[in-house]
Amino acid sequence: MDTQASLLAALFLLASEMGVLSLPLLESKENESSNIPAGALARAAINEKTAESQMANTTALTLEITENIGNSSVDQEKINETGSHNASEKDPIAVKENKDDVKNRTKLFQMPPSPELPDLPAHDRKANITGPEDPYIAAPVHRLCYENITYVKNSSGQNILVGSGSFGSVYLAMYKETYPVIVKVFHKHTAKNTTKKRLKQTFHEARLSAMLQPTGLLPKFYGLVRTEIDGEVEFGLVHEYYANGMTVLKLLTDNNSPELENGLQPDWLQICLKLVQSIDRLHKEDVLFNDIKLANMLVDMSGREPEVKLIDVGSASYRRPHMYRAVPPEERKRFFHLAPEVLDDVPTSVNSDVYSICKALRRVMAFKPISDELTRYASYCLDADPKDRPTIPDIIDKLHMIISDTTDSTLTKLLNKKDEFEFTHKEFLFGLTLSPFFALAVVVVKGLYYRKHHLAYKQHSL
Repeated sequence: MDTQASLLAALFLLASEMGVLSLPLLESKENESSNIPAGALARAAINEKTAESQMANTTALTLEITENIGNSSVDQEKINETGSHNASEKDPIAVKENKDDVKNRTKLFQMPPSPELPDLPAHDRKANITGPEDPYIAAPVHRLCYENITYVKNSSGQNILVGSGSFGSVYLAMYKETYPVIVKVFHKHTAKNTTKKRLKQTFHEARLSAMLQPTGLLPKFYGLVRTEIDGEVEFGLVHEYYANGMTVLKLLTDNNSPELENGLQPDWLQICLKLVQSIDRLHKEDVLFNDIKLANMLVDMSGREPEVKLIDVGSASYRRPHMYRAVPPEERKRFFHLAPEVLDDVPTSVNSDVYSICKALRRVMAFKPISDELTRYASYCLDADPKDRPTIPDIIDKLHMIISDTTDSTLTKLLNKKDEFEFTHKEFLFGLTLSPFFALAVVVVKGLYYRKHHLAYKQHSL
């Protein structure tokens, strides 16, 4: 009877909750003082069954959530393995982190899907920005699709290494199978060189390269690309492969120095002038190079006159000095191009760049001793006291004067040589009377000498 009453009460209660039937409230004193009515028993039974149902549902839901979490982890692992988290670019390269990078794994420094780039702040030690409109921040840095980069390989199937330094390597590649480019990737050779530091350094160089594009001081900068070389997944800087990678140092030390298109030899005084002018323009952009050496300057010999571009601006600083760690005496030979105060842990300055550029000029004169005056002046610029060094405009004026004096002197000598090696009919007829072969030899020898000095005369008279 109690069971039937409970079921009947449950039906009435269900109908009441559904809005089909309204149950009257039991408010009489008789019900309060008497035994528990059937409606109350029905509610108690329903509450008990509801509690059991809720417990069962909670258990099932817990199992389902646990299973979903497991499936989600598996799915996420599959996504990481396939790299198909972005439909716009199917990137098969997984983000690889070594054990040293685990502690630095944050959302900020993880490799984002293309075409996004990490939103990194300015390099606090190498840049001092004035606001969001500062050129250092505002200059656009593009992310390139990795499928558009094809690395050039040698006969052994390995990527061609254009150059390598203490912090990175440069590889030869093709962009969109049309444009020769180089891809610079930073090393993971030390535990201190963490993902955070590499990304900050990469983006600092990328921002400087983008900011300086309008000046023409650097080779064309295409952007950043996600790349994997030698098992390292990083962002690489993509620049134009300028002048076939011919640095001023390589041109200087190469015995078979290439000629210009018009057959003229390099004018080293003009090259020196353009080196100094490039640094002067860089300083006007509030940038200190901090690492001036002949290996960081490219020279293009394909035009009427040589053109110079700066490379490897990773050590450059924007609107602030840069500080190297104190270099011990046994390692200073590696940093011969830096000013002595910089090696003693003093921040870099315009004066330290002056020291380095004059060091480069003196090295050029050591290989090509074409001006004793420039050699003496470059040595004068290497004063130990930064305040006693000349300014960049002073060096430019001095170079203009040396070039003018050298050109006038050279033209006078070449005019004399030109007259000396001009042919006369009498010489030819005299040689012909002796022997036709002797006359031919005179023509050939004097002709070669005449061509050589005529070209030199032409070069210095431009």
